[in-house]
Amino acid sequence: MNFLTKHLKESNLSYLEHLICAWFFAALHIVIVPIALFHGIFPFVLGGLGKKLNLKIRNRYFGLVEFFQKKKK
Repeated sequence: MNFLTKHLKESNLSYLEHLICAWFFAALHIVIVPIALFHGIFPFVLGGLGKKLNLKIRNRYFGLVEFFQKKKK
């Protein structure tokens, strides 16, 4: 298996589907990282934020994976 296609085959995604997912999560992290840094400096302002954001990211990740896998069937 070619090292360029190994990851795509393991994730069961086409190149375009992988690109969409990767860019979606990059955009999501661009929003979340400054909030997390702010929370690191002022933990009393946004209490419990880390767990909430982590849960949102995981749910969206699994939702996208499920969407693309259903689409292939």
